[in-house]
Parts: sequence; structure tokens; C-alpha cells
Amino acid sequence: GTSRLAAVTDGAGTPVPLFAERYATPESLVVFGASEVAVALVPLATTLGWHTTVVDAREAWATRERFAAATALRVG
Repeated sequence: GTSRLAAVTDGAGTPVPLFAERYATPESLVVFGASEVAVALVPLATTLGWHTTVVDAREAWATRERFAAATALRVG
């Protein structure tokens, strides 16, 4: 999750530290077409913590060598 510490005030105006952590499913990105743009986009999305899927009908293009960072590859 993503956590942070924030300062809030209570009813009397006294600062109170607040710890919050966000638990959410990661964002997903599905890229249709294993183009050069997709080759650049998938690692960027992975850096952001997104699950990425690349879909392309061409087996020669949708490969693990080209998309090592992709969560899933779909050919067809």
C-alpha cells in the first residue's frame, strides 16, 4: 500500500499526527499493439506499479524479450 503521515487538528485545535495507509488493487493497463510506443509505455506503467498486459496478433512482436516488464502477454 501507499502510506503517509499527516498532521490534523482535533476539536480543540491541537495538532494530532495521523498515519494512513491505502490498500487498493493496482491500476491496470492493457496495450493493444506491440508497437515501439508500447515498448516505451510498458516499463513506465510498471514503474508506477501498474499491471500491464500487451495484446498483439503477431507472435514475433509480442515477446518476452521486447516486453520483459509486462505482467502478461496475449497473442491472437
